[in-house]
Amino acid sequence: MTLSATEVKQVKQAPAVEGVLPIFHERWSPRSFASRDVTPADLAKVFEAARWAASSYNEQPWRFLVGIRGSEAYRKIFESLISFNQAWATTAPVLILVRPRRDSATTTRRTGLLSMTWERLRRT
Repeated sequence: MTLSATEVKQVKQAPAVEGVLPIFHERWSPRSFASRDVTPADLAKVFEAARWAASSYNEQPWRFLVGIRGSEAYRKIFESLISFNQAWATTAPVLILVRPRRDSATTTRRTGLLSMTWERLRRT
């Protein structure tokens, strides 16, 4: 049985706990992907959202490597995944690798900034 996006959201939403913001109750990590293609326009919207993530000194110390199914970049990103992740990423139409910029002045904060950016990107 295939669930709609609305049904998945209902199933994956955590029970409300007083004092916890609703956005945290809605967070979940997908382990399967629709195999339908993602349009260039949709990808542009995703990266525009990521561009607005907070960064120290407005530096945006991240880089995105994008692989679209069938491309050499996709193959390389896919092959860099451990076998457990390859198993659930195999149907993904796009693979995105996030890495810190090497010349960033905020090296000690890169991990946190990448996490915030990825969260913004993931929620798009």
